[in-house]
Amino acid sequence: MKARRGAMAAILAAMLAGCAVAPEREFRSDYQPIWGERIESAPGVSHLVYDKPKESRLMVSRTFATQFNDSFSALSLLGMRNAKPDVGEMQGAAATFLARRGAGCEIIDAAKSATSNDYEFRYRCAPAAR
Repeated sequence: MKARRGAMAAILAAMLAGCAVAPEREFRSDYQPIWGERIESAPGVSHLVYDKPKESRLMVSRTFATQFNDSFSALSLLGMRNAKPDVGEMQGAAATFLARRGAGCEIIDAAKSATSNDYEFRYRCAPAAR
């Protein structure tokens, strides 16, 4: 019985973590002159990452194809799934982008755009070895 309660607690904790909400702020205009880099975070799921390395922050948005496919999936059309990306999905794309850099970077803060489905992540990287 104790093992079963522990398993249920773990499942509940995972569900609550998936529902984590990032605070909202407006940052999209900060990334206007920057070209996004396409990141494939899962088969058929891609994002655009706009990086501002001097400020240690980046913005993640879904590609048009990923948003379109999610919006018109069977679960979304039946109302059983929200087609908006969550912070976990977007943070995964940001982590994939930072891992490519290979500088030991970690995400330290997240925020959702007040006017779109984009997310901004602030990060910290290990100092360069000299």
